[in-house]
Amino acid sequence: MTFRGFIVFLLALSLLSAVAAQEQSADALHVVITVEGETYVSRYSPPDHYSDGVVLTAGSFVRSNDILEVGPGSRVVILCANRATDEITNDFRSPNCPGTVAEPLVAFNNVEIYGQTRAAQDEGVYVVNPRHTMISSASPILEWTPARNASQRGITYRVTLYNMADNSIVWQKDGINGTRLEYPEDQQPLAAVDPAERPIRYQFVVTPIINNQELSTFDVMRPEGFCIVSARNRPLVERAVSELGDLTVTGGLPNEARSFNLAVYYHGRRLYGDALAQLMRILPAPLDQPLPAGTISAESIVGSPSYYILLGNILYAQRLPLNEVMPAYARAELIATTLNDTPALATINEQLGDILRGRKPQITPERDADIYARYQAAREFFSILGDDAAVQRIDEKLQNAPQSQGSSFCQ
Repeated sequence: MTFRGFIVFLLALSLLSAVAAQEQSADALHVVITVEGETYVSRYSPPDHYSDGVVLTAGSFVRSNDILEVGPGSRVVILCANRATDEITNDFRSPNCPGTVAEPLVAFNNVEIYGQTRAAQDEGVYVVNPRHTMISSASPILEWTPARNASQRGITYRVTLYNMADNSIVWQKDGINGTRLEYPEDQQPLAAVDPAERPIRYQFVVTPIINNQELSTFDVMRPEGFCIVSARNRPLVERAVSELGDLTVTGGLPNEARSFNLAVYYHGRRLYGDALAQLMRILPAPLDQPLPAGTISAESIVGSPSYYILLGNILYAQRLPLNEVMPAYARAELIATTLNDTPALATINEQLGDILRGRKPQITPERDADIYARYQAAREFFSILGDDAAVQRIDEKLQNAPQSQGSSFCQ
């Protein structure tokens, strides 16, 4: 045990009795929105373990029972799950955030497993946005990939919007050039629910037309459409978004932190399209290009792993092809390795194991070498953190079929 680990152990003895007395749960996740100087976090794992201190990075998540070491001249600001903030300077303590929250900022923090068939990016036209998401606007903006023969003269697109309940056509437009279209203002805004108050699921279909010949419109990735936030839920979303947008902290809040906070909230509400828009707004460099020199930093949200983990998670949740998802995780892994961010490396490897395995019922090193290696790496990182519950979770994933998720985004 390191000296820092020994100090954490002594402090943990007093904290554990206090936690037990308060019956505080460590379920709620809180977002680290500002890191200045060298700071460390000792992760709590039940029933009574604290890891040695590891680097704390901007954008990462902490729980109420974790212990933060913020030295002289250093500063950390945490956005709690109840959207209050906690500022820590020159202190050695747990976040002053509630352990349970009725409407938490972060509703979940895992990838959604569904195991759908994937396609290469050039195998056909498919909708990029909105797909498999709730959206906040009743007049959506549609984006799609170009046809392989997009440079060929005379190509246009037909856009058809379907109500998936009965496959009826809600709206259609022909002769479109380009790969972006706004739902027109002169059309009636799309309804969120039907007369029986059931959510309506819509789906855009894009048909390329070359020389009056229609090409295939089949999206092998099954986008499963989109739904609109209902009038009943809209006030809750609008209030949360307003609070996050107006959030102020000492010294000011960087725009990248403000966008990241909104993306975290949208992700937790399955508003994936809105979350992606916020993250792409602050992307420092395209994922197919190197990061600018000096970008990697524990103090910068877009220079630390959490931003790219969330980005990869959202791209995957929207049923986009793996060649669009994996670069985000690759960048997250590069940054986490550079910063020696053990919790991030554990999360990255577990999520990649989940993504690559899809619905495979059991993972073996002989048959599934890449997937098995990801789970084993995650297991090793969680072992370093002393998180026995996470180690057990990985062992169970290797032996048991995953629980399919992600089918109830339309609420």
